[in-house]
Amino acid sequence: MESHEIVLDDSVDRLIVVSDLHAYREPLAAMDAYLDSLSETYKVVVNGDLFEGGIDAAATIDWVQAHASGRTTRGNHDSRIFAYLAQETDQDPPAQWKLDGELGSYQKLSAEQLQFISDLPDQLMVHLAGQDHPRTAWSS
Repeated sequence: MESHEIVLDDSVDRLIVVSDLHAYREPLAAMDAYLDSLSETYKVVVNGDLFEGGIDAAATIDWVQAHASGRTTRGNHDSRIFAYLAQETDQDPPAQWKLDGELGSYQKLSAEQLQFISDLPDQLMVHLAGQDHPRTAWSS
């Protein structure tokens, strides 16, 4: 299990943890509206499962890179899709992965986007300023 640690200094007023985006554009739009409404300083942590469900895989990676780069874990759905795309498994794709839907969306990911997913840790230790013990965000 790969772990990564980050330290948030005391300039951060709010820590926002999201997960299970599942490649749907609607949660991204809702998060953008929410983040735009905030007046305090914040950091976003994405706790895995960027994929499997929707067909906006590239848009999801772009959003995560823009809002939570270095503060994201890879979830079990992400690992399964990545293993299939990287040909690290001999299993056929699940029936719901249609070429004109989910699977097609994942197959259009660039090499850089695939590398981003490959590099995500399984566990993220978040150290908040003034706290003696880190908070842990992890994906299954």
